Amino acid sequence: MAVVRKLEPVAQNDEATGPTEAQVLAVINAAVSILGARLLLVIGAIGALFLAYLALQSTNTLALWAQSIFSLTVFDPLVWLSAKRAV
Repeated sequence: MAVVRKLEPVAQNDEATGPTEAQVLAVINAAVSILGARLLLVIGAIGALFLAYLALQSTNTLALWAQSIFSLTVFDPLVWLSAKRAV
């Protein structure tokens, strides 16, 4: 047999209630943190593509080494951290 409960009416408040200041600041903080991480990843990707373009334009092996070092020390860790954070 089902139990039926009588619900009490919720008191109506004349003032409009909304999120508190702390809640708004928490949402803004989270959004800035996420967008900041994504912006770093985009800047790193642009830098990696630009260095790859420059390395392919010249036949200098030093340019290829510079591209490889940048990719291994800057871009790859950024991608790894971004993938790790998204999980």
